[in-house]
This record gives sequence, C-alpha cells and structure tokens, in this order.
Amino acid sequence: MPDRAPAPDDPGPDPASFTRFDLGALLRGGVPPPRLLCGDLLYAGGLHTLTGPPDCGKTTLALWWALQLLAEGHAVAMFDEEGGPELTGEKLLALGAEPDDVANLHYFPYPGRTWEPGDVKALAATLRAIGPALVIWDSAAAFLARAGLDENDAFHVTRFWSSVLAPCARRVGAAVLVADHDPKNPGGSRYSRGSGAKLAGTDVAFKIRLIRPFSRSEDGLLALDVPKDRRGWLHRAHLIRVGHAPLALSITEDDAGDQPAERRDLSPAEAKLLDVMDEVPRTVKELAARFAAKYSHGLRRETVSKALNVLLDYGLADRLDAGKGRAALWTRNPRSDL
Repeated sequence: MPDRAPAPDDPGPDPASFTRFDLGALLRGGVPPPRLLCGDLLYAGGLHTLTGPPDCGKTTLALWWALQLLAEGHAVAMFDEEGGPELTGEKLLALGAEPDDVANLHYFPYPGRTWEPGDVKALAATLRAIGPALVIWDSAAAFLARAGLDENDAFHVTRFWSSVLAPCARRVGAAVLVADHDPKNPGGSRYSRGSGAKLAGTDVAFKIRLIRPFSRSEDGLLALDVPKDRRGWLHRAHLIRVGHAPLALSITEDDAGDQPAERRDLSPAEAKLLDVMDEVPRTVKELAARFAAKYSHGLRRETVSKALNVLLDYGLADRLDAGKGRAALWTRNPRSDL
C-alpha cells in the first residue's frame, strides 16, 4: 500500500514508457499471412507443443520435420534433455539420414542449465549465431525438472515458457517445437502433463496418438490433432502414415468427419471381417466361415489372422486366450461401434 494517496495533479508513471502500436496502419496495409513450414504445419516465429504418450513418435516426427528443413538448406537446433546422442542418432538413421544430411543440425545434449539470466543470455547468443528455422526441445518435463522447476506449478511453467521458449520464437523467428507427455489419464484432454499454463503459453498445441504402432519392420498409423491454434491457419486433424525401412512419414489432412480414424484406414477385407464379428467369441476358422457365408467368397486363414491382428492394434477387436492347446477366440470390441 502507498504511504499517501497520489495528489490530483500527480501525473503518475511516465506515459512515454509505453509505445503505442498503430493498429489502424496495420489494417490499412493488410496483415501479412504467417510463414508456414514443414507442409504448412509449423509457424515461423511460433511456439508449438507436441504432446502424446510414450513411444508414440513425437521425437521421430520432430526429426522428420528437421530433416525436411535441413534438406532445404535451413539450420536446425535441438536441445535434448531426454533421449541423448545415441538414441537421436538411431532415429535419424532409421529416417534414412546420411552424415552430410545433418551437418547443419546443431545438437545440444543434456545442457543441464537452470535457466537463470546468464543461461538465457547464452541461449540467445547461440541461436543468433545459428539462425535456425526450427528449434526442438525434448522434453518439457525433463528441462523443467533439470532446472529445479515444478511442471505442476503455473508460476514455474510460465517462467520457463516466457523467458526461455518464447524468445526462441519471437526474437529469432524460429518455429519452436517442444515435446511433452500426456497426463497419466489423458482421456480427451487438450492438456499435456502438469500445469495448464503450458497450454496457455503455447501458440499451437499438437496432440499425437497411436492408431497402429510402427517399428523398423512394420508400418504404422498416427493421428495428429490441433486442439489449439492461435492464428487459425492450420487444419485441425491429420493422419500420419509411417512406412518402414527406412521410416518415411506421410501427413494428410483428415476430412472424414466424426468417423474414427482407425475405421477409415481399414482395408476392404479388414472392414468386412469386422462387419461379421460381434461380441460372441469365435475362432479364426469360425470367422472365416461367417465371412464366406455373408460375402460369397472366402479368405485364406493367413489373411484372416493378419486382418484380425490389425483390428486388434486398432482396438476394434479383442483376442481371448482359450487355454493351452486351444485356438484363440476373437470378439468385436464395443468401441468399434462408436
């Protein structure tokens, strides 16, 4: 509380300490559209979070975007408190990268900073020297913990977002991508783990989820949703198809309305097999017979088994162990009717 009330003629703070921006001039001249990178999914000068469960492809997607920009002649910076050089190198090799492809990838493993003013100043100088188009931070939880900050504390999160992450975007003009983790029980939450201040301080929030897991030897399918986009230029739902040997990602806009993505990606045989299933457990042989009776043509046993495993990966079918020496039983998962 002040010791005295200000006098009526007290001018208060110097009005010159604030600089007015002429919005009228901006509107007359036209608001320039944003510069979008990586298939029009990342804003240059924007702060993005990429949230999902463990082992869902967050770092793979970030490095795939990085390789695109590197191939176009841009620089990329990556600060890594989670994976480390060996894991990052393996992912780059899996994506088909050659040593020369990452010559302009400035990689900083385990920086171990507390992000006091001296660290922030050193970060700014480093990024000015690099001039990156993309800055990757992996992961938010690891950086906050290493700095002694609590990801559940809104003040701590806001401090890190505003003093460390946002300046990478605003002052350097880079697209900043921060990997983060889902809460323990994510449900349909827009939030990452920890304080909701993460979402509040972010320009774009990406949520990634597995539909079909991928590996070095198996194709996969991911969903990429955009629950927050301050400027509103991004499509809100995407599918990411992941090929293998080497890993190759293909991102397409998802325009199929409310139908679950896992239903839209089924092959004709998989969709028909799901159609003949119900909640009564049946063997592969029994399901093949139902398929033939309904569609007047059969499927090989191996084809039925493969299709059932795809439905299992999607969460559309369940496999029941009938006991030693007995054939497994298959049943339709009720979520397939949603």
